[in-house]
Amino acid sequence: MLLATGCASSLYIAGQIEDQPVSSLPCGNALYLDSVLFREILHGPDDYLLPPWLDRSLNMTALIIDLPFSLVFDVVTFPYQALNDSL
Repeated sequence: MLLATGCASSLYIAGQIEDQPVSSLPCGNALYLDSVLFREILHGPDDYLLPPWLDRSLNMTALIIDLPFSLVFDVVTFPYQALNDSL
């Protein structure tokens, strides 16, 4: 459970449970999801509850904290990701 504490890792697991592949990459899916979230935060619409600069900085901080978890998750689950995507 400690390896799957990151946002992207959780999204990858949820996608596998729902039989919806997260990406067409053979491995590194959690890091890929982090990069997609980075792009969405930078170019997405502003949040109406918080000022845009605060909303973006909070989300970026959460993603930066999530990067090491995603890296560890991808390294540990590499055999599963490689086998699952090649089937």
